[in-house]
Amino acid sequence: MSISTRIALLRGINITGNRTLPMADLRSLCEEIGLVDPVTYIASGNVIFGSDDPAAEIENAIHAAINAAFGYDVKVMVRTPSKFEEILQGNPYADRDPKSLAVTLLADDADPERLEPILDGEYGNDEFAVTGDVVYLHLPDGYGRTKLHNNFFESKLKTSATTRNWRTMNKLAEVARNR
Repeated sequence: MSISTRIALLRGINITGNRTLPMADLRSLCEEIGLVDPVTYIASGNVIFGSDDPAAEIENAIHAAINAAFGYDVKVMVRTPSKFEEILQGNPYADRDPKSLAVTLLADDADPERLEPILDGEYGNDEFAVTGDVVYLHLPDGYGRTKLHNNFFESKLKTSATTRNWRTMNKLAEVARNR
C-alpha cells in the first residue's frame, strides 16, 4: 500500500516571535503521531509528509500534539498536492508580479452570504478573488499594509484561515511533487 503525500499548514506559528515552535520539534511531533517522513519548509509551520489517514484526523492529531507539547491552540489545515496544483493553476492574478501574490486557505468554503458584503469593499490597490476555500490575493503594496489579512477573512467569513505568499505556495507544491 502506498502512502499519500499531504501538506499541513499551521496558522500563526513563529510569527513575530509568538508561539515559537522549532521545526525540528514539529518534525518530531509529526513522526510521533505516525506521519511518514515529515519535511518542514521555512519556520512558519509548513510540513510535507506521508499519510493515508483522513485530513480531519491528521489535523486533529497535529493540533493535539502541539497543544500537549507546547500549550498552543494552533489551527492546522491539511491539503493534498493535487489541491495545491489546482490552487496554483486557478490564480486569477497569475499574470501579476509574483511578489505581490498570496493565498489565504480557509478551513471551509466561503459562505456566499458572508462573502457578498465584502466583495465590493474599498481595499486600495489590493484585490482578492474567492474560489471555494481559497482566497487569491493581489497585494501590490505588500501583505504588511493590507486590510485583507487573515484576521479580516476569519472575522468576516467566520472560519479559520491561514495565508502563504505565492513563493511559499509554489515551493510547497514543488517539494510535494518531488516526494
